[in-house]
Amino acid sequence: MPESSAFDEELGRAIDKWRGQSRKGFLELCLLACVRGALKTYGFAMLESLRRSGLELSEGTLYPLLTRLVREGMLASTWDMPEEGHPRKYYTLTLMGLSFLDEVLKERLKDEKALDAILSGRCANEEDNRD
Repeated sequence: MPESSAFDEELGRAIDKWRGQSRKGFLELCLLACVRGALKTYGFAMLESLRRSGLELSEGTLYPLLTRLVREGMLASTWDMPEEGHPRKYYTLTLMGLSFLDEVLKERLKDEKALDAILSGRCANEEDNRD
């Protein structure tokens, strides 16, 4: 069954590619929504919250993304230096981040509605619906 093995490998690569492309924007959306829900939070707390929600994310993915979102003006960060314990970098949504999140959520809902319509058969040919 070498054909099946080659097919499975090709399918696996195609799914991995799609997952990587699809996940980039999705992770941004999840992080911004997480910060909005917490009002003010730090990286490890976000990581734990996202994992409890079912989203597996590594620190190696989280922290560079947070850094980029700060650089792009979506998040603001401040250091908290407690007398005891470790310093923590806290993140909050900026006005740009909040506005971006609201608009992207609208787009995502619109896309989900379109996909639902397509999956329910609205993408069938006119001839298929004449019966």
